[in-house]
Amino acid sequence: MVNLTRTMVPKIVAAHDFSAARVVMDVGGGTGELIGGVLKRVPHLDGITFDLARCEADAHAHFDQSCVVSDLNMLRGPGGRERTFSDCRKLVIPAGFIFTGITGIGPFSLVEFKRPRR
Repeated sequence: MVNLTRTMVPKIVAAHDFSAARVVMDVGGGTGELIGGVLKRVPHLDGITFDLARCEADAHAHFDQSCVVSDLNMLRGPGGRERTFSDCRKLVIPAGFIFTGITGIGPFSLVEFKRPRR
């Protein structure tokens, strides 16, 4: 999976305009390979990776002390599956985010939500 992620990072950075973003988050981000790759290419961003606690030790290899690694056990474990667009909405809409778009990146999709400024 890490090798696949490494090949996708340049495509994600090329396909999405990160200029207005301040923070990016990868839910189910494993060891942080995706966020780490994006942050190396778009240095003005702050990044957050959420995943299971077992990923934390390896994730520290990608980040310095200014980054956040946390445990979010969402839709994982026995019977785990890929998140659908509907699943993503159920996770973030109640937290105050709004859907802003989907960008196709090869066989994957970048689903974007933003939190309105208060």
